[in-house]
Amino acid sequence: MLTEGHSEKGSRERCFYFDKFVRGLWEPLFRENPESRERVALVALGGYGEGYLCAGSDVDLLFLHAGLSEGTLASFVERLIYPLWDYHFEVSYRIFTPEEALRFALEEPTFLTALFSARLVYGSEALFAELLRGLRKLVSGRAKELYLRLKKYREARLARLGEEVYFLEPHLKEGPGGLRDFQFLIWAGRIVFGLEGLEDFVRTGLLTPEEEREISGAVSFIRRVRETLHRFCERKEDRLFMEYQPEIARRLGYPPDRRGTETFMTELFRAFSTLKEAVEDLMETVEELFFPEASPKIRFEVPSPTGAFLRRIFEIQAHEGRPLDRHLKKYLRGRFFCPEELEELRKAFPSLLTEPYSLLMLRSLRTTEVLYQILPEFRPLQGKVQYDLYHLYALDEHLFLTVEALHRLRSERPDLWKELPGGLPKELFFAALLHDVAKGQPGHAEVGAQRVREIAPRFGFSGQALEEVVFLVRHHLLLMDTALRRDLEEEKVVEEVALKVKTPSRLASLYLLTLADARATGPRAFTSWKAELLEDLYQKVRKLLQARKGTPDLAQKRKALLKEISPLLAESVPLPQLEHYDLPTLKRICLLVKSFLSSERAFLAEISPRPEGYSLFVVCPDRPGLLADLCGSLLAAGFRLRRVRAFTWPQGLAVDEFVVEPFWPGANLEEWKGLLARIFDQEVDLASLLSHKSESIWKLGPKIKWESPSEIQIDQESSPFYTILEIYTAEAPFLLYEIATTITHHGLTIGKALVSEKEDRAAFILYLQTKEGEKLSAQEAEELRQKIQNQLKEVRS
Repeated sequence: MLTEGHSEKGSRERCFYFDKFVRGLWEPLFRENPESRERVALVALGGYGEGYLCAGSDVDLLFLHAGLSEGTLASFVERLIYPLWDYHFEVSYRIFTPEEALRFALEEPTFLTALFSARLVYGSEALFAELLRGLRKLVSGRAKELYLRLKKYREARLARLGEEVYFLEPHLKEGPGGLRDFQFLIWAGRIVFGLEGLEDFVRTGLLTPEEEREISGAVSFIRRVRETLHRFCERKEDRLFMEYQPEIARRLGYPPDRRGTETFMTELFRAFSTLKEAVEDLMETVEELFFPEASPKIRFEVPSPTGAFLRRIFEIQAHEGRPLDRHLKKYLRGRFFCPEELEELRKAFPSLLTEPYSLLMLRSLRTTEVLYQILPEFRPLQGKVQYDLYHLYALDEHLFLTVEALHRLRSERPDLWKELPGGLPKELFFAALLHDVAKGQPGHAEVGAQRVREIAPRFGFSGQALEEVVFLVRHHLLLMDTALRRDLEEEKVVEEVALKVKTPSRLASLYLLTLADARATGPRAFTSWKAELLEDLYQKVRKLLQARKGTPDLAQKRKALLKEISPLLAESVPLPQLEHYDLPTLKRICLLVKSFLSSERAFLAEISPRPEGYSLFVVCPDRPGLLADLCGSLLAAGFRLRRVRAFTWPQGLAVDEFVVEPFWPGANLEEWKGLLARIFDQEVDLASLLSHKSESIWKLGPKIKWESPSEIQIDQESSPFYTILEIYTAEAPFLLYEIATTITHHGLTIGKALVSEKEDRAAFILYLQTKEGEKLSAQEAEELRQKIQNQLKEVRS
């Protein structure tokens, strides 16, 4: 079945041959028992009933009979079902008389809808005709009741899968705008208006011929995608996961590169949108018929083709949240407005973004395509796929959701809004809508800023307001990148951000945009530890901007620590660690060191659970290669390193903090302790152990591995004692271990390490010295850079 044709035509041919197969199995039974010819029938339901049998689809069957004996009935069922099972078909079937089938349809809405696509495959035509007559009677007079059942069924489906069609891993069948929505259109048309197919919708004026062609084209395209997906997966699979999309696009004839895949997905989103719009238009028609008083829509009355008319429509929607009725949508969708008619809406647009229902307004503007008339730069963003590990939605939907996230932040973070002058600055909302306008191009933030400088004046921005919008778009990644890649305890890092931002109000504005952007991206883009880092950076920069006193009062902190901890320990805390942690944490660290010094153990570890893993403090004697051993042992025990902070104490102790997440549910830090002890005792060869585990751990890496260039920087200026090695590269589970091992083999020591890893990008900040405790010479630094550059190439090859 899976090796047959892969086009929509293939689905139809598959039905034809399946019908033929069934007839071949049953014909001998009819010859042996001629009287049964008029007493049993095989009826195809669902997709098979519609004449489309996708490569991996289930086969839905109804054995219809007129009171056959149990033995005779069993012979007909077994004659068909057993061979189908032998051929590994997934078959669902029911055995009913016509009366039983109709009674069950009233109880079970999915069976009722399956009957709407019933098709006689073989057997008694009279029995099948009796079923259809009964179905018409059953529906007659129950249109309202059955429509509400269908609607409830659809609402439950969309509540499970989401309302928006621009989801980046769409469900081709059950998702919004999927094939089930097309079936809903046909079923509702049949129940309420007695229509059989799309041609009847055109005949009765519910659809125009052009709309019918668009819907048919969308259905045909989605069916081809589903057929290709089933064949690619060699099973029934209706969720188009991101890792499948390049291959499905290639098989459908799109160019075999990223642009081809993005074009394919954009066209698929547009097909979903066509079907969803058609369904919602029909539902509106039906509900105006059944519930004329319950529809608070903005209605199409007598249009006045003036700018005030157009502005007023979307002003009401953004303020009151009322949807447009279908007539108004069709009027707007089919009309090209002259520049004078658009001017009022364009000028009001930035302020409308600050209204509470601006998300609904934006979606209506997109549906009617008025958006592309006032903002043509947005059309290329429609349905544009964002191929990374974080975004859940297509680019235009992500931008809409960023605006919506700002509205939610108004109640969640009033402290930030108080920092902003003028209440709800339209500059911030406008920047939120356009912050990724150049996404997909190298340096998209800078390119986007240049583009916004051209766009924003058309919407009334000038002077300082224009500069604010441009600034926010240009720097919308500044806070997140700094928080995840840099050591926030370095004064210079905080100072750099403060110099760019300049004022607390602009900082608050940028922070709100950063939060909204992250929330509109997806849960993986904004985990709790990333939120902590971002908040930490915001507070530090804010404090610096307000007081211009960036240097923490370390003397006071040391004095406070001395009051609670013995002087030997309190005085031993290295300055960077004193800067980094608050007083309670420093006290915990000192007590851990005290326990270690009195225990005579090889190491001591303190484990604290976090929302997504664990925080782990380790104390042990420092030595060359220690960081590689610690990282490698955690990796071998099944833990991904998310953050590392390593410090050396004067007593020759390493006091390191690791934030780790388990690769798999069974990973156990107690087992890691045992492994580390054996490594310290040289009972386990770590390199050999990791080489055996490498294949299984690599499989747990990102599903999609996009090539992204690595950056290696040597900083000899920021620290008077260390050479700072900064590496930014695509995330890979073994990288930190490999880099630490290379540094050890180079004869260098790691005095301090700060590491943060995202799913697709990692930052390693390593403070290095020679064995003599000096900074690296320029030649030594360059040799190390070359060595690591080659190592990264080797890992990626």
